[in-house]
Amino acid sequence: MTIPRPKVAKQTSQSKCQKRKKSNEGRRRQKTSPLVNKQKKTVRLKNISTKAGSKWQPVPKTLGTTILSMLDDSISPFTDSGNKAVERILHKIRDSVQHTLEEVRVPKVTWTDSKSLKTSQKLLLAEKKRLEDLEVDLSLTLDEEVRQTKLLQIKRDRLKSSAASACDQPQVILQTAQEST
Repeated sequence: MTIPRPKVAKQTSQSKCQKRKKSNEGRRRQKTSPLVNKQKKTVRLKNISTKAGSKWQPVPKTLGTTILSMLDDSISPFTDSGNKAVERILHKIRDSVQHTLEEVRVPKVTWTDSKSLKTSQKLLLAEKKRLEDLEVDLSLTLDEEVRQTKLLQIKRDRLKSSAASACDQPQVILQTAQEST
């Protein structure tokens, strides 16, 4: 006959809570960069819940295309150099970036309210129209001022010429008076 043993309470509930706390905190890992004097960087790995991870999505194709085109533009001067080793390394880098963009998942982007965007767009368009009207008014005023300035210059030139001719007339009168005597 076997004697039943008394059941001992398991302490797993405490250890599970402790594990949860640890998993929510994230892990730290040191990464040595071989390129920059072997400096150590601390990278924080953050654990996310499956619920939050399910909301993540792949990198949008337009963003991936933009990133790859920027990478191609920055790589192109080096690929034209003719150095096969450099071209091979740059091609591997491009493939690695492309593979990462295909595999990585990013948080879903939450866009701002479209109503506020439409309101902002209306305000900007109204301001643009107001500025265009001001520009037209300013150009008309400027043209009017230029026309007025030209008219004043013409009047000034006429006054100068008439003043000069008025100064010349008394001399002509004096000369004729002297000749007659």
